[in-house]
Amino acid sequence: MAPRDSSSELSARLSPLPGRRDVLRLGASVTSLSLLFTMRGDRLHRPAAIENSREGPARIGAGASYVGGRDPDGTPSAEAVDSTVGGTPDESETDDSKPETDSAFDDGGEDETGDGGDDDNGDADDGGGDGEDADDDSGEDDSGGNGGDEEDDDGDEDDDSPEWKDGVVTLTETPLEAVGSIGADCHCLLANDFLDHHDLVVGQQIRIAPASSGGAVDAIFTVSGGHDGEPGELAIDPEGLDVLVADDGDRASIGHLAVDASIETRDEARAQDEYAEYLVGTQSQPDLVVLAPHGGHIERGTDRQAERLADALDGLGWICVGFDEPGVAFDRYHVTSTAIHERSFPTLESIYDTQYEWGVAFHGYSTDDRILVGGRCDDDVRLAVRDAIAEAAPDLDVELAESDSPYAGVSPQNILNRLSPFDNTIQLEQPLSVRLERSDAVVDAIAGVIEGKLGGEEATIERPVG
Repeated sequence: MAPRDSSSELSARLSPLPGRRDVLRLGASVTSLSLLFTMRGDRLHRPAAIENSREGPARIGAGASYVGGRDPDGTPSAEAVDSTVGGTPDESETDDSKPETDSAFDDGGEDETGDGGDDDNGDADDGGGDGEDADDDSGEDDSGGNGGDEEDDDGDEDDDSPEWKDGVVTLTETPLEAVGSIGADCHCLLANDFLDHHDLVVGQQIRIAPASSGGAVDAIFTVSGGHDGEPGELAIDPEGLDVLVADDGDRASIGHLAVDASIETRDEARAQDEYAEYLVGTQSQPDLVVLAPHGGHIERGTDRQAERLADALDGLGWICVGFDEPGVAFDRYHVTSTAIHERSFPTLESIYDTQYEWGVAFHGYSTDDRILVGGRCDDDVRLAVRDAIAEAAPDLDVELAESDSPYAGVSPQNILNRLSPFDNTIQLEQPLSVRLERSDAVVDAIAGVIEGKLGGEEATIERPVG
């Protein structure tokens, strides 16, 4: 089993996010449905709270493989938590360009927020997504009872099956620091006993689904370490609680997969406002792997780019997509590329042992108008990519990413460089306007450079450890 302590040094904590829970809970007496209609913006007339207009509230994590057999309220069940998701983006994190959406992306014209791109040294993942909240004043046992748990003849909790063994934990507000490129709002600590019992390892992503009734959302967190405290306590930063729209002491269920494994296509994920992974292209050759780890509404347009390049060059594409309101998808589903753990993504794990000669990853960011060409390939290849894009779209500003840039894509822990460990990788960072309006020109330019380089002799190299 992996060591309990994180191998990354702790850096200064991220600045706290705005007090979204305070804003969401101003009207404690207002019903969850009223909050839903008040805060969902362009979905004001969609009471089902999901795009396929299913009846009832959106079901969280239906295929997320929760580690226990109980709902977060303690009731033995294989079903996931029923809840609704919603909120509006933090204006300070909204992409300023706000271009009209290309209809080919079928994303409803929504703009992403908190789109910090992907980096090796410190993700700018300060998403501004809000969650919808409803106070849990009814139907929850104030004494910390176990809901559907059986009691013995004396009324005491059945010690033979504590809740934590069924994947139910208590969220404990604990100030945390950023760990490497993982922000304080994106990681958590689980008890060593919990990790051992559920066969989880440090570094793995988990899905946390609060048991609060009403507007709670689930979200993906990286397990950054273990603790020797109570087995049922999960330590989480106040910013992490904000992402979940949860409070200190709330109970939650833990899923050991990041994605909903029951979803196999982009359309399914979009219809359910979910997070899913899928493969496109050729799976039988090791020449090229193309990645879009933050597709859907996380870094919009990147999934379509990966599909196009994989198709053009007969490569294999691994794509992760997450859908929700603008900004909320980023908050819930963005996992920095250096932290992605294959055990949390079963489709990724199925190809993880293949070493691809070339790799290309498409990313998006909202902090710059330039296209940055990074990766571990030689400078002459990156220069050729830069020049090809500039020739195809002369009005675009295309530059090489500096080696010490947070968008360089050179870390050996980057999932791109783990799948293609031969120093033949290209990581592209792009503003939203390019991804939506000039996407095809960018992809085709890259294809023209790489096409003649495929088919070289496969090398042998060991993956980085840690």
